[in-house]
Amino acid sequence: EIPQGLITAICVHYSMVPGPETSELRRRILTAMDEGKVAGAWRLLKQQARDVAGADAGPAKDEEDSIYGSRLPYEAYFHYIDRAGLMKP
Repeated sequence: EIPQGLITAICVHYSMVPGPETSELRRRILTAMDEGKVAGAWRLLKQQARDVAGADAGPAKDEEDSIYGSRLPYEAYFHYIDRAGLMKP
């Protein structure tokens, strides 16, 4: 299930008006969530950020390591949408 407020946040983030394209986007996000793609892309982004920060970054937070068992932030969905090119015409 899509988190409450996500579609509104997407509309604000991408300056779009809810309509038929948000219904399609919602369907594609649900499919990606079921396949673990949103969480996987977010985990990869977080790992890359830690790698860039190097050893000085310290250990990863538990919430980042157990991302599949926690609610993802909206930024994870925005990252997936951008990475997958879902907002391209």
